[in-house]
Amino acid sequence: MMTETGTMTDDQARDEFRKLRHISGSGATRAEWMKAVRGRLGDRAASATPAEWVAAARMATTKCEKCRGTGVYWWGGIVFEVDGSVKTPPKSGPCYQCDGKGYQDQDDYRRNYGYIRHMIANAC
Repeated sequence: MMTETGTMTDDQARDEFRKLRHISGSGATRAEWMKAVRGRLGDRAASATPAEWVAAARMATTKCEKCRGTGVYWWGGIVFEVDGSVKTPPKSGPCYQCDGKGYQDQDDYRRNYGYIRHMIANAC
C-alpha cells in the first residue's frame, strides 16, 4: 500500500509485511522465510525500518520444497524389480510450485496461495 507521496507509514508497512508473510506460508516455513528476508537485509536487519523490511520481503526467495530445489517435479514411478526389469518408471515435468526455477518468490507464493484456497473451496 502506497500513499499519494509514494511512501508507507510504519503501520502500513507492518500490515503489508504481515500479508506477505501470510501468503508465503504456502511455500516456506516461517523460519525459512524470515531467514531469507533477514538475508536480504544483511547487517542492516537490526536497524531497518518497516518499509525496508517490506522491500526485503518482496525480494526474498526460498528453496522450493515440492521439487527440492531442482525445478523438476517427479511423480508416480514406484520402482518394482520384476524379472530384473524396472516397471512403472517415474514421470517428470516442470515444477508448478516454483515455475521450474527451484526457488519460490512472492509471485509464486501468491499464485500457490490462490490455487490452494481454490482447491480447498472446491473440495468442500
